[in-house]
Amino acid sequence: MSQITTSLSSNITADALRFAVASVTSLEVGQIGLIDHEFVGPITAISGLVVEVQTRGSEGTAAAIHYATAPVTFGDPADFQSPVAGELVAWPPSAPGYVTLGATTTAIPVPSKDTVYVANSDTTTGYTIADPDVSHNGVRVTVMAGTADAYTLTNTSGFNNGGTASDVATFGGARGDNLVIVAQGGRWNVEDLRNVTLG
Repeated sequence: MSQITTSLSSNITADALRFAVASVTSLEVGQIGLIDHEFVGPITAISGLVVEVQTRGSEGTAAAIHYATAPVTFGDPADFQSPVAGELVAWPPSAPGYVTLGATTTAIPVPSKDTVYVANSDTTTGYTIADPDVSHNGVRVTVMAGTADAYTLTNTSGFNNGGTASDVATFGGARGDNLVIVAQGGRWNVEDLRNVTLG
């Protein structure tokens, strides 16, 4: 059987075993899934557009929060390439997290490890991120435009601790525009900008 691709219909927590998807066409009990870079499954039940899985964070991946519109791929275990014992896997738990931001998410959580957030909504274009605390020192966050929209990201302390002079990062409106920030001393310092301005 080939892989079936759909998307999440709403945000899910890291421990949610039931979640709504856009389509259940061709889904079957026993299939496994991949949400962003997290393996889930096998499917234990399908009711309407709600899928229930037995486990989250399987195959060496970490259970994580996922947002509406995040891509979800289902299939038989054989449809997903399994590594041979000792072989390197494509997305180990130590790799940066990957989260798709949907239409219902405006507050980006401060992650505990390096994370890439992809803004993928043409209706929600304003996002916020709170200050990290010192336990987050060194955590790198990338916020990238997944669509050609002029997103904004606001941090009330201001990026680089610049207050209102640099509290809003405005994306230029092209897919791939991005901002890379690093937590240091309870603030977000800008490491890199691509077609993003601070003001």
